[in-house]
Parts: sequence; structure tokens; C-alpha cells
Amino acid sequence: MLGRPVEATPGSVWNYNGGGVWLLGLILKRVSGRPLDQLTKDALFEPLAIKGWRWERFPNGHPYASGGLQLRARDLAKLGRLVLDDGVWHGRQTFQAAGSSR
Repeated sequence: MLGRPVEATPGSVWNYNGGGVWLLGLILKRVSGRPLDQLTKDALFEPLAIKGWRWERFPNGHPYASGGLQLRARDLAKLGRLVLDDGVWHGRQTFQAAGSSR
């Protein structure tokens, strides 16, 4: 995945890259030492009271990081609000967004 050529100047063209998202999931797993779905549950879903989520899995059991996460619309909106508020949820810093001034 990392050996693929860059086809356009970065920032000039948008193209979804599932491989990049998959790689990010592996990086988060390695850095945290926890499965991606457990990390997500503890760091995001529980603090935001998101329940009833489902993550499709690869045949090896790992969550399909570049897709397959099922959320209710209201829970997806919570994640959007969290991003707009630089990681703050109900006055609590949940995570530090990249480039945030907080």
C-alpha cells in the first residue's frame, strides 16, 4: 500500500483511500496495544453514550477499519459534533484533534 505512486499533488485532488484508513487502524492498534474496536469503544463510544454499534470484521476477526462500522444517525452526529468542538464533549476533552489550538 505504501509503495503505490502518488498520482496528484497532495491536497489538489480528493480520492478515498481505504488502504490508508486500514493502515491507520493497524497503527492505532500497535500504538495503543489494544484491538481497534475496544480502543474505539473506550475512547469514543462510551464517553459519547453510543450504544448498539456494530463493526463488520475481516475473516481473521479484525474490525474492517476502512468501512463496515454501523452507527445510528444520531450517534454519527455526535462524532461530527465532537470533531467540530475539537474533541470536547460536554466540557470534557475526549481527544486532541490534530491542528487544534486547545
